[in-house]
Amino acid sequence: MTGIVYLVGAGPGAPDLLTLRAAKLLASADIVFHDALVHPDTLALAPRAEKVAVGKRCGKHSTAQKFINKRLVDAAKVHAVVVRLKGGDPMLFGRAQEEIAALEAAGVRYEVVPGITAALAASAELGLSLTQRGVARQRPLRSSRAPRSRTPVQSLPRLRCYPVSLANFRVRRSF
Repeated sequence: MTGIVYLVGAGPGAPDLLTLRAAKLLASADIVFHDALVHPDTLALAPRAEKVAVGKRCGKHSTAQKFINKRLVDAAKVHAVVVRLKGGDPMLFGRAQEEIAALEAAGVRYEVVPGITAALAASAELGLSLTQRGVARQRPLRSSRAPRSRTPVQSLPRLRCYPVSLANFRVRRSF
């Protein structure tokens, strides 16, 4: 059997902000590999699936990315529906590209299911547009973690002379 791996965005943390497609995939999943920041109520949407924690947390024991990649490939050989549930959107700060490369190299089919990123959810919660006309024409998204050799300000991309709304991500579990 060769299954399909879905790289699914779990959204910003609130289970009710999950997309309908994500919820349907969780309901049909045979196995779910999930990040540390995924809410337990979101995992409950996959009642019949085996759940495997593969999260990464700064300063805590983490699962090596190569091991996650191998587990995804191996799971696709024995399960029809494999879900890799990632906090926020899978294509933003989530190492999805490394997982995609491993799946492609192994000939495993995959699909990416977008999620609501925390930057957009925070903007909505505050009632503030990230790209308000006449105020901000750019919206860079960056991690608060900078290489040790650079300060966070040095890590910012060179921005044009347009006003900008900067979304700075700092991860914190709130449940």
